[in-house]
Amino acid sequence: MGPGHPESPQRLGAIADHLIATGLDHLLEHHEAVNAVFEAIVTSVAKGNRVTVVGFGTFLPRTRKARSGRSPVNGKEIKICAKTIPAFAAGQGFREAVDKN
Repeated sequence: MGPGHPESPQRLGAIADHLIATGLDHLLEHHEAVNAVFEAIVTSVAKGNRVTVVGFGTFLPRTRKARSGRSPVNGKEIKICAKTIPAFAAGQGFREAVDKN
């Protein structure tokens, strides 16, 4: 994670300094709470559990089977190993809110 990444320690430190200087340091607590929720979701999904946020959606692990593919470098056939990836299924309320054009 480089210095320009939004979650880099340098960037977070600069944001914290700015919030403190402008008197909005109470927002740091909200930032910590949101990060704690996301960390709990990541930890739970990494253990193979589904996490449902009612009205928003479900985070879940999805298993991809092993398969063959082609190397983009030389075009030769290669084996792609099975793996588990994170997935998200939007809840009905989220889908309806996005669909309102």
